[in-house]
Amino acid sequence: MSANEADRSVQYQTESLVHELLALPEVLEAKEEIREHFFRPRILNEVARDTLDRAVDEAAVAALLAVAGRDPGDPRLTWYECPPHVSFGRPIGGGRYGFDNPDRAFRYFFINPSWRYEIRGRRPLDGSDSFYLLLESCEDKPPGWGYPLAFLYMEGIDFEEDGSFLITVDGTPTEGRRNHLYLPPNSAHVLIRETMVKWDVEMPTRLSVARISGPDVAPVSFDEMRERAAAVVRAQAENAFLWYDFALANVKPNTLATPMIRPAPEGETPWGMTTTGRFSITDDEAFVLTFDAESARYLGIQIADPWMLSIAYAEHTSSLNHDETWHNPDGTVTYIVAARDPGLGNWLDTNGTNDGVMLIRWELLQHTPDPTKTIRGTDLVKLRDVASVVPFPIPSVSPEERQRQVDLRRRGIERRQAILLSAGR
Repeated sequence: MSANEADRSVQYQTESLVHELLALPEVLEAKEEIREHFFRPRILNEVARDTLDRAVDEAAVAALLAVAGRDPGDPRLTWYECPPHVSFGRPIGGGRYGFDNPDRAFRYFFINPSWRYEIRGRRPLDGSDSFYLLLESCEDKPPGWGYPLAFLYMEGIDFEEDGSFLITVDGTPTEGRRNHLYLPPNSAHVLIRETMVKWDVEMPTRLSVARISGPDVAPVSFDEMRERAAAVVRAQAENAFLWYDFALANVKPNTLATPMIRPAPEGETPWGMTTTGRFSITDDEAFVLTFDAESARYLGIQIADPWMLSIAYAEHTSSLNHDETWHNPDGTVTYIVAARDPGLGNWLDTNGTNDGVMLIRWELLQHTPDPTKTIRGTDLVKLRDVASVVPFPIPSVSPEERQRQVDLRRRGIERRQAILLSAGR
């Protein structure tokens, strides 16, 4: 991609500002504060100690992406919860936190609920369209932590014959309208969740956003960004560890917590359910877990380091979704967390992170599950004994088949990132 094309990339412009903000003395001081106040007191094992610096760095990048992109008058569609990558020849550390989902592209832009915006996009007609698209208006917290105030589900979007679509975004209640996202008075940003389950095929939708009403306002200056930067770094850590303390602090190794249903309006089927877990294994052990797939149209499981940062999923099978999973005949699924390849499907590869955490997502539910009956069993066994604890035989996977699986993941992620990095306004 040429320099001119890079200049037109919103992500490149935003990440360039992040590089500048990271060098500020007050940001360096804020990073040290969150390291000592939030991270260090929660070190539970050597893996957490060894990955501490990376976790602090990524928390800062995540926060500063939101600072650099926060301009309601000139909205910037920003990719976040991103792994470390190279942006037009310039490396940038990841901005992962809170179980970044490897199946998903998260993007956001900041808004003023009194103004009107438009989102334009085009879903490809060649079969590479994503599995699901969801838009949310969220409260004024760092993106990913603000509670959703209103939703636009993909079922509420009409697409033209060529795959194109236009979504209006403003403070007018939806009231049955299609292609419209309502901005309640206390909303501050729009979050776009796009899910891809066939990594070698499905790609993010190309999107652009524009403000189409509101007064003329000056762009947010770098000095204004600087005034907010340190405080947002601290807020990012505070919100991350509120989630950590709620969802993970009391979970014992090699167990899963009882799933939690995401709230839904009265009378509606919940959109999703999640649970967390911990694993602590040696190189010759496996943590085997079985649970109901329930009625979820999307099912995803991922393992992560102790700070909830994803494990290199482009090179390792550290996450799996329903399309990549072997399903048991009785509607359950069984996964094998191990450092070494068991030669079976449904392997979650720790890549040496043998003390870590996990998250399971059930989404697009067709009926309301009973969370207390969802988890069927967990076992810590020697790797050689896995077959003795799985409820149904899992198909074998040869080394050559495993390599093909990983190659497809890597190529898919490379294609996905190319789209996200090159997006214009």
